[in-house]
Amino acid sequence: MIVTVDFNSPEGSSSSSMKKVAEDVRKSGATVWSASVRGTGASAASREDLLNAVSQASGGMRLSAVEPSGLDAMLAKIANSITAQYSVTFARPDASPAKAVRMDTTRGAKILLTPWMR
Repeated sequence: MIVTVDFNSPEGSSSSSMKKVAEDVRKSGATVWSASVRGTGASAASREDLLNAVSQASGGMRLSAVEPSGLDAMLAKIANSITAQYSVTFARPDASPAKAVRMDTTRGAKILLTPWMR
């Protein structure tokens, strides 16, 4: 699990290094939760695209606020989401491959699957 917090700092990474980071995160199976305080100025499009893509693809969450006062609420939302997660492991006694697994909730809540289940 990765939780990022940033305050619209100037972009210092090349596009190729950001692509490598995204690929490394994907390979690790980590879930990315990102909180950003952007203010009213322009932000680096490449960073925004990366954080949006990696958060969505990993099953995490991407939150943004204009003022630093919004950071507390964003981090509380991330903490609540993280603590509400479950890890379910299925094992077969005869070591045969598992069949497709379908996950549902009784109230229709969204289920975020790990990269290994996608």
